[in-house]
Formats: sequence, C-alpha cells, structure tokens
Amino acid sequence: MTTLQDLPGISANALVQDPEGQLWIGTLNGLVQVDTASALVSLTISDLPGQTVQDLAIAPDNMLWVGTPSGLVVVDPQQGTVTRSVTAFRGKQVTAVQFDQAGNLWVGTSNGLFRVNHYNGEILGEIAGLPSSRILALSADTGNKIWIGTSEGLSWVSPTTWTAKIHAAFSRSQ
Repeated sequence: MTTLQDLPGISANALVQDPEGQLWIGTLNGLVQVDTASALVSLTISDLPGQTVQDLAIAPDNMLWVGTPSGLVVVDPQQGTVTRSVTAFRGKQVTAVQFDQAGNLWVGTSNGLFRVNHYNGEILGEIAGLPSSRILALSADTGNKIWIGTSEGLSWVSPTTWTAKIHAAFSRSQ
C-alpha cells in the first residue's frame, strides 16, 4: 500500500481512471492527475471555475467532465487544459456527473437532474418526480437503471422512458 503525501487540495472528493490508466482526483483546490505506476502527482489543474471538484466522469471521447460548485467544465486529459465551460450549467452547483452505456450524459445539481447532449452541452430534459431536487450521487447502468441519490432519498430512472421511480424503502416522500 502506498499513501500519496501532500495531495494538492488535501481532500480527495472524486476519483476516475482514464483510458491510459492514470488516476484523476478532484480536490478542494482543483484537479490532480496521479501516475498509477509511481503514485506521484504528474499534473495539477487549479484554474477551474468554482475551484472545488465535486464529481468527475470520462466521456466516450475520453474527455474529462468536471462538476464544480460554479458549473460544469470539460478538460482534455492529454493536454491538461480546460477546453470549455458548459454554458447551461454556468453558476450552477454541479454535484454529480455520469455517462451511461448509451453515451447519455447525466448531470446532477443542487437543483435538479438533467440529461445533456455531451457534444454541445444542450440540456435535453430535466427529470421530474425525484424525492428531492438536490442530487448527491448518480450510478448509471446499474441493473439497467440510472440510480439517483438525493437529499431526501433514493430513486431510479428508466433509460428508455426517462421517467423516475422513487425507491420507497429509501425515501422520506413515500
């Protein structure tokens, strides 16, 4: 076991492994790439809007999607640079980001869950019927469902009908 000492930003809020096998860590002070062979920091990106990384996801085109308290940005992991800020989420607290097997982008915020076109950032729809609009976590393609953890309970969305069902055992609203 190896412990990474002096992680920039201290807190490891989100983790994702890229196709090259490198680990990306979202911290309180930005984004860090760790070489998994040496366990050393190989790159730090600290110029993100909102600075704190709340969630990370790798897109089908291998771009890194980063949710922050101030929006959603796309990072090119090869260049280590922010390529764009997703306009529809500027100024919004993005708490969860996931891609499903069909390539749909799911973005959870402090005020709703959205399906997003990852090519242009357009919001395709907002999911209604969740126990709360405050999204805390997403798990795509688990049991052919998109599972949503909210501040008031658990729900899931059908990937074919886009309708939400509340999980009664894990919800205050049922």
